[in-house]
Amino acid sequence: MIPFLPPELLRAILSNLSIPSDLSRSCLTSKTFLSIARPLLYNQVEFRISENLGTGPVDWAEKRSHIEAISHKLLVLLQRKPCFAPLVRKVTIRQATPRCICFETYTTYETTPAMLLQQVVAMLPEVKVVVLDNLFRRDDADRFVHDFQHPEHSHQRSVCRATPPVYWLVTGKSRSPETISGAYERVCWIPSSPSEENLHFARILEASQITLKQLRIPLGRATSLASFQFLEQLSLRLPFQSPSITIQKLTRTISELPSLRTLHLHVSTRQADCSKVLQARLLAKSLPPSLTHLYLPFKLTSGDLLPFLRDLPARSNLKRFNCLSETEEMEGVVEGFSKRGIRLSIDEDWDIQW
Repeated sequence: MIPFLPPELLRAILSNLSIPSDLSRSCLTSKTFLSIARPLLYNQVEFRISENLGTGPVDWAEKRSHIEAISHKLLVLLQRKPCFAPLVRKVTIRQATPRCICFETYTTYETTPAMLLQQVVAMLPEVKVVVLDNLFRRDDADRFVHDFQHPEHSHQRSVCRATPPVYWLVTGKSRSPETISGAYERVCWIPSSPSEENLHFARILEASQITLKQLRIPLGRATSLASFQFLEQLSLRLPFQSPSITIQKLTRTISELPSLRTLHLHVSTRQADCSKVLQARLLAKSLPPSLTHLYLPFKLTSGDLLPFLRDLPARSNLKRFNCLSETEEMEGVVEGFSKRGIRLSIDEDWDIQW
């Protein structure tokens, strides 16, 4: 019997605990567990902000932002225990759904996304990624990110560091911005109305042309990504349009991206039109040579897949193709893809992290 487990094995086991309370209990087990579980516990932290409507007089009825109680406790803990701060590598600032509360009976800790972001940047020196998720007051946070990244244009020089964290902007259901001034590595755009599906993303994200690596947007009339030469991961939601127009936009958009490695298409169009994306025999020819992973959530047949494989250029570096299928057998198709060095996944849940 082994008298003890090696630290690397313990770390592998504890890193699979998904519930923070389990990691917290592990910290109380022994000094060995504490030294391994504590960095895992504080590696990723989340602060939640709520927009509330007061139920009292008119002057209380305006929207107010506050940090939720449990997030406030975490913030205070990190302030009072500076030894914990270097353990934090990723911070998420997430806005919860608005709700009505009575400010006279509920303890609130008023803040804004920008104020909280400023505290995080100043307090946590080892943070590498900051996720801004579903922010209703996105503009203020975006201005802070811009000022942080460009201290020569900012009055907030005191919070700037030599190596800034990488910011990840996940948009919320607020009004459409004309531009996003911060430089972001990952952007996920969730439209709140049909009009937002045709935004000019190249103009909106102009400040992120060099930094943007991952992007999730709807495929609209104004979609042009030629200026994002370093984009590696792209998720496009196909619109309700005629298949020919959709195919033209899709092939033109992806052919402009020399660094693209992963392409994920979402379906909002009719299923009957989905297979036409492959039947047009343009998709395979338009894939950039850098692409290694392709996910088409369409129900495809061997009659759709084999022509795609034949049209795929010899210079292609595609390694993984994932799709849905009809009920027919696909063994011959899988073998054909395998001969080209491509792993064909049928009906697998291929979750892409954004």
